[in-house]
Amino acid sequence: MMVSWILETPSESSPRSSTSAFTAETFGHRCIDPTAGGEKLCPHFGGCLSCPGLVVPIDAIHLARILLTIEQLEKARTRLDPQRWVLIYKPSHDLLVGGILPDFPAKLHEEARGLMPSLPALPALE
Repeated sequence: MMVSWILETPSESSPRSSTSAFTAETFGHRCIDPTAGGEKLCPHFGGCLSCPGLVVPIDAIHLARILLTIEQLEKARTRLDPQRWVLIYKPSHDLLVGGILPDFPAKLHEEARGLMPSLPALPALE
């Protein structure tokens, strides 16, 4: 849910319609074929941040959403049972911080931080 929020652009705030019965928005990105053309679910379903097909646009709005998501995950870490956080949220946090965030140039961070207050708040985790 959080990463699909990251990938949503401001013009996409209205409900989406899909032309495919198999389109899914999972924790990660828009997956146009979660069954990979068959009856079995994609092996990356639910772990879309590690999907080899993940594409995150490198711009200030997407960086702002990623930074907000990281903040929300870190807030949850202080509230949730540590083992639960490690099992459910740490893999996503680590991929965002170590795998996706470094791809954004430093010059975008200031602009992204300026956009963060204008973005809708993310729901609290649990």
